[in-house]
Amino acid sequence: MGSATNDLSVVYLKTPERALEQAYQAVLNIQAIERQYFDGNDIDLTSTRYPSNVMACLQTDLERYLNKVVLQKLKQQVVG
Repeated sequence: MGSATNDLSVVYLKTPERALEQAYQAVLNIQAIERQYFDGNDIDLTSTRYPSNVMACLQTDLERYLNKVVLQKLKQQVVG
């Protein structure tokens, strides 16, 4: 039983590190969208460069990644 408790303690202590890593990965995903679709510039959801269905997908991805950054940062603050 002590081993399971120790394993749980290690997971708990690594949570802030894991949360920051996941937030960082989400930011990298946003940067990849910027590079791939907007020539490295900020994402412009009003752009007419792509059809509306593509822009809708990009907006969904952006929102998902931004939410992940916020959530993981909150986790890091609470646990860290």
